[in-house]
Amino acid sequence: EKRNFVGGLSRLLKVGYSKNVLKLDYSSLYPSIQLVHDVFPECDITGSMKGFLTYFRNSRIMYKNLSAEYKTIDKKKSTSYDRKQLPIKIFINAFFGSLSAPHVFPWGDIDKGEQITTTGRQYLRQMVKFFTKRGYTASVLDTDGVNFSLPEEGVDGRVYIGKGNNPLIKVGKEYTGYDADVAEFNDIFMKREMFLDCDGTWDSCINLARKNYATMEHNGKVKFTGNSIKSKKMPKYIEKFLD
Repeated sequence: EKRNFVGGLSRLLKVGYSKNVLKLDYSSLYPSIQLVHDVFPECDITGSMKGFLTYFRNSRIMYKNLSAEYKTIDKKKSTSYDRKQLPIKIFINAFFGSLSAPHVFPWGDIDKGEQITTTGRQYLRQMVKFFTKRGYTASVLDTDGVNFSLPEEGVDGRVYIGKGNNPLIKVGKEYTGYDADVAEFNDIFMKREMFLDCDGTWDSCINLARKNYATMEHNGKVKFTGNSIKSKKMPKYIEKFLD
């Protein structure tokens, strides 16, 4: 039967101004949870869902990596790969949506959907706990990622030698700065398809409300995130005030 359950963890921990902002997020969190923790409906006796999800998740990661690889070499190619990963992202996220909608999807299982969101909240709390102990300050939590302010003393002196416990981390490679902390986290906690990634850095950020914030890019441009502060229906006087 269809019923309500608690979704992803979304919190605003710090309102107002933050500087030296780093966003860390789990790559394809819900699909990765399904694959690592084997969260699939019992009626799928041939494992077809798992096969589909594995293929498309790996394809998306491949295109994301290619987009990042060509970003400074060939902008056109990088954009092309980024456009290829986007519809795949929508498709693999729809796997969770289908699983959580047994009233419209014949193979849905509401308990499995709830297991995915519950596990996701635990992973987010684990990330916050790990990085808070290392001096980072969490300001925004949203389903698969957290915005942190870097430690006041900086992270330039931090070094970590990769152990290769996660496919993303290379054995013997030296990681520095915040990459050192991210690599250590991946080596300790992330297994198989799961890994934590950096989704961007900003000089500063203003948190206005939950899921609504403005970030200052390194080139001085301001980017708005959230429907409340960039809605087309917003009155002009509020838009001018925010600017």
